Amino acid sequence: MPLEALSGVVAVAAGVTHSAALKVDGSVVFWGDADQGYFQGRFPEEARQGVTAIASGDYHLLALKDDGSVIAWGDNGGGQTDVPKEARSQVIAIAAGEEFSLALKASGAVVAWGNNFLGQTKVPIAARSGVVAISAHGSVAMALKADGSAIAWGSITNLPAAAQSGLSAIFAGGEPLGLKPDGSVVYLGTSGELPPEAARTGVVAIGSGDGHSVALKSDGTLVSWGWDNDYGQVDVPSVFQGKVSAVAVGRFHTLAILGTAALQTRLAGGAIQLAWPTNLLGFHLEMAPEFAAATWKPVPDAPTILGKQSVITRSVPGARQFYRLSR
Repeated sequence: MPLEALSGVVAVAAGVTHSAALKVDGSVVFWGDADQGYFQGRFPEEARQGVTAIASGDYHLLALKDDGSVIAWGDNGGGQTDVPKEARSQVIAIAAGEEFSLALKASGAVVAWGNNFLGQTKVPIAARSGVVAISAHGSVAMALKADGSAIAWGSITNLPAAAQSGLSAIFAGGEPLGLKPDGSVVYLGTSGELPPEAARTGVVAIGSGDGHSVALKSDGTLVSWGWDNDYGQVDVPSVFQGKVSAVAVGRFHTLAILGTAALQTRLAGGAIQLAWPTNLLGFHLEMAPEFAAATWKPVPDAPTILGKQSVITRSVPGARQFYRLSR
């Protein structure tokens, strides 16, 4: 792991043999297969600033810019890095599978491109409006609708009854998962199995690789399970427990952000915008006139959800003001 990824990270993404981190300054750091294989050391200049979200496929990466455009690099064997015109503006979220990519527009429509060998880029009518979140893995594409239902296309098209309502998040892993508002995890695949007892309450984020799944709980602990532990991907280091604020799952490995969640800030038209990942459900924004102040108080403004970020826009105060995320 490079030194740049040891601090100031707001989001992470994992592929097969590479990892990526989004820094609080809007730059992207990636490592692993970054200097060889499909990437060959290629790193687009556009990913060095102004990035608000990242997503990883097996061997390619996507970055969402603050102007609503998508950039992509890495393996292009299925056309997954050939960003179409529809994904070059007004995009609020991104996701990537094996050889295909997804973008969610501000209108609630899903755009897909890349390899369509199992229908994963043929967006169904139901995913062309009213979508609030997207996910991709392997040859599976999924969308979460505003009514709490999930739909899937590609190598999985039929979802169980648990996908029809009451979901707050989805993850199209090797075993698709859903998260409910009460913090419980449900399987959306065909196995019909139940997650372990520890992952049935208090969960704020989920992820799934080929043969392992991970749940992040509101107390900063991780629960990991699955049949594939060849690379230790199910073994959560004990030193991490209680310190995790965000997680990303690749096919064979897991990434976690430790410590207090980083807060992304930027000036826009005389105002300050403060943003953090929406999966940090256990955090709230606080402010104080001095960083070492004895009492921090909650920011009264309610955040706006833009893609995978919670955003609060405030007027720049005349006096100095500090902001932080706190549990």
